Amino acid sequence: MNFYDHMQKQTSFAKSKLQSLDDLKKQGVLEGITFFLSNYGNTNLNQYQLLFQDEIYMYANIKGSTVPQPVVDIPIDLHIAETVEMKISVNGRVYYSQYQIVRSKEKVVITIGKSVFITIFEETKGLIIKFTPTPILKYAIIDW
Repeated sequence: MNFYDHMQKQTSFAKSKLQSLDDLKKQGVLEGITFFLSNYGNTNLNQYQLLFQDEIYMYANIKGSTVPQPVVDIPIDLHIAETVEMKISVNGRVYYSQYQIVRSKEKVVITIGKSVFITIFEETKGLIIKFTPTPILKYAIIDW
């Protein structure tokens, strides 16, 4: 099903030499990347898990072109980063108003402030909480 969906998008590039993302970036013509996923046969996966499956289709948006170019060198180590706006407090005192989440195929890393890192391993359901004090005083005051 995925092949059928992307066959027409990629047919016009069948005889063309595709450039890598690095080459397009060096030339200054890479405007962005578009990617497509589907959950054909994977109905039990959430939206993040779908990104780390083998069947992902990426296209480079190139300046001056209305047709996205298929990407040959899809990055193997994909990461999804997001900032979550939420108050983090202890006994009613708010210390942070947001935190960051970085997801990869193997793990999820939650960063609170500049010193607290919570790593959740997807496969083993393991968890590591790490406190590494920051040397920057203005952040260290909040993190301590």
